[in-house]
Formats: sequence, C-alpha cells, structure tokens
Amino acid sequence: ATLDNEEATEADVKTAVDTLKAAVDGLMLKGETGELEKLIAKAKSLNLDLYVDGKAEKAAFTAALAAAEDLMKETDITEAQVSEVLTELANTMTALRLRADKSNLQTWLDQLKDIDLSKFTAESVANFQAALQMAKDVMAMDLDETQTAIIEKAVSDLRAAADALEPVNEENPGDKEEPDDSSSTPDDNSSKVDDKQ
Repeated sequence: ATLDNEEATEADVKTAVDTLKAAVDGLMLKGETGELEKLIAKAKSLNLDLYVDGKAEKAAFTAALAAAEDLMKETDITEAQVSEVLTELANTMTALRLRADKSNLQTWLDQLKDIDLSKFTAESVANFQAALQMAKDVMAMDLDETQTAIIEKAVSDLRAAADALEPVNEENPGDKEEPDDSSSTPDDNSSKVDDKQ
C-alpha cells in the first residue's frame, strides 16, 4: 500500500489519502435522505388524537420521530444511520392503532337521552337503562378499529331495548309496576290459609 511504502513520494501519499477520503465519502449519504425526509413529513402530518392511547405505541412513535429529526440536523450521515432511523420510524408509525368510529353509537345516545321513561313499564325501563349504561361504558372505552364489534353490539342492544319499551296501560296504571305482596304480615297470611280450611 502506498501509505506503507517508504519510497512513496508526497504526491503518491496525497493521492492515496484523497482516494481513501473519496471512498469514505462514498459511504456517506450526503443529499440522499429524501426517503427519510418524506417519512418525517408524513409522520408530522398525523393527528395523534385519532389513535388509541393506553399502550407505548404513541411514546415510541414520538421518540422515533424526534430521533429522525435530530439525525437530519447532522452534517455527516451514514447509510446505516439513515436505514436504522427510517426503519424505526416506519415501524412505530405502523404500530399506531386508529380509534374505532363511535359516531353511530353517539347518535343513538343523543336521540334517546331525553326520552320520558315514566311512560313505560318498570321492567322494560330496567332493561333499557341497562343497555343505555352499557352503551355509555362503551363510549368511554378507547377502542381501535379491530374492536368495532363491541360498538356494533352496544348499538344493537340499545336499539332493541328502546324498541322493547312497553307503554303503561293508561286504563290500569297498576300495569306500570306489580304490587308488592311482601307488605302482608304473617298473621294475615295465616288467616287466609285458615279461611280456606
């Protein structure tokens, strides 16, 4: 090698150094970060409010985006660095989970919130209130797109319970709630039994 040759001239050494420097520069991706720049732009355009919380996906994505932006500020970037950061950012973006659409369930809740339950029988109202509470619980859940079946069931159960509300018989208000026979005393019940004997 020229650098090991004691008889090499200064010009030979300079040529060898320049050649080595060019080889090193060839490993650098100066001006070849276009794909990373595009991915960073796409990542920054995401509305994270549309993605579920509860796990580490958002934190990992935010960290990967910050690392990518920091790398872009460097003057000398190697292919390995770009590849590593690009892969990490792409992977964390893919791991983000979109929130499930609950607009249909919210519509039903809005439509039924002012219903006058006093016009319906106690049993049908109890069933409706159970379905209503379940629907509210589902609205509070941070569900992703793979869990839409939970929302669909909540809508179905709420609609069915609303359709099953049974109006009170105006001619016989007693239909609204069955009388409580537990108020009878043991003596009263005993006398009824004795009368039949």
